[in-house]
Amino acid sequence: MVRWHRSPSLCLETAVHYEHQADRAADPVARQKFLDLAFEWRKSAVIYESEEVGIVPAQAGGEPERIGLAPLALE
Repeated sequence: MVRWHRSPSLCLETAVHYEHQADRAADPVARQKFLDLAFEWRKSAVIYESEEVGIVPAQAGGEPERIGLAPLALE
């Protein structure tokens, strides 16, 4: 299992950052992308807290899916 050095609080802070970006986005497509990123970061926080770091539980009999972490966008 791959371990990455992120804390749940960092994941949540990053999610809030993307939610703020979504609030400021004028373009609906960009807004949705920011919200999608925020959702993924929140999901990462939950996974990290449950000690299943870096792996999403299998989907209906499928293989576990690896999480790709997005870089933090700078303004």
